[in-house]
Amino acid sequence: MIKLSVIFTVYNSHEIVKRQIKHFKKMELPDDIEIIIMDDGSFPPLEFPNHGLKNFFIYPTGNTAPWTQALARNQSIEKARGEMLLFTDIDHFFPKSTIMKCRDFDGDKMMFNRRYAILDENGDFHQDRETLLKYGWDGKRIRRHRHNNSFAIRKKAYQKMGGYREKYWKNRFHRSGDSSFFSTYERYARRGVFKPSVVDAVIYTFPASNPDPLNLFHDLSRESMPIKNDKPGGGTSTADSRVRRHKPVSIGKITKKRYQGSNTICQFLRDIYAMTDNPDIQMKCRIGMSMTKSMHNRLKKYRKIMTLNEIAEAEGDLSQYEEE
Repeated sequence: MIKLSVIFTVYNSHEIVKRQIKHFKKMELPDDIEIIIMDDGSFPPLEFPNHGLKNFFIYPTGNTAPWTQALARNQSIEKARGEMLLFTDIDHFFPKSTIMKCRDFDGDKMMFNRRYAILDENGDFHQDRETLLKYGWDGKRIRRHRHNNSFAIRKKAYQKMGGYREKYWKNRFHRSGDSSFFSTYERYARRGVFKPSVVDAVIYTFPASNPDPLNLFHDLSRESMPIKNDKPGGGTSTADSRVRRHKPVSIGKITKKRYQGSNTICQFLRDIYAMTDNPDIQMKCRIGMSMTKSMHNRLKKYRKIMTLNEIAEAEGDLSQYEEE
């Protein structure tokens, strides 16, 4: 019987998944713990046929909505066999002591304090200042220790709550999905439906994923238009303007050579693509070219509108003299 399911939702970030696999292997966890990756449309798909990690599974979400972490977590319930579910992000990782606390937990919901650290290419844990600075640490402490994104919850409690609400992926909402889930659980706990959540262990997080100096994490494709904020009276938010993922251009377009020597963003991306074998960087180049082409088309549209406005304005000025 599986006691604990550790669940990640991942979009690309292939290198970090590799490091997480190595980290889990070194922990030598008991057989009643499983690790689940919900592949949220990665390209290429997340596939590690020689991972050598027991009770390790990858399931595609089959969804390309703008923000599907909430959907992926809900879908994972159909796959997870554990009595306890440990939801987390790919840039968070755990010491074995925390994993075991979640496995043996007799409450309904556990949350964690965060500390900065990194996983190297061998899956080893480092927390020294020099290494953290290399990975983008700004020298400051974490302002808020608890993080709503990572938590352990009893499966029956998650099911009773109905998981994440549909609007957090269907209507482009995403900024408050975890906060809303946290608040809903606390309301249940105050009414005595669930036991109060506890903060009883530590997790570690990479110091920076945006900016990402070593290109280890994905960056959701985005456009500059604002998205809805589900907070009361929220209107729109421009602080985090992710709207939709751009479909990457074809390999044929990214490898064209007839524009070599031209000083354009697209050609710059082609040059980077040709210089690296890293699939994450190559994918970012293809998505970047898609974004660039989209922006170019919008600018052409705006220029056409401006030109028409200028013509109309000029015609208006001439009409004054015609009337005279």
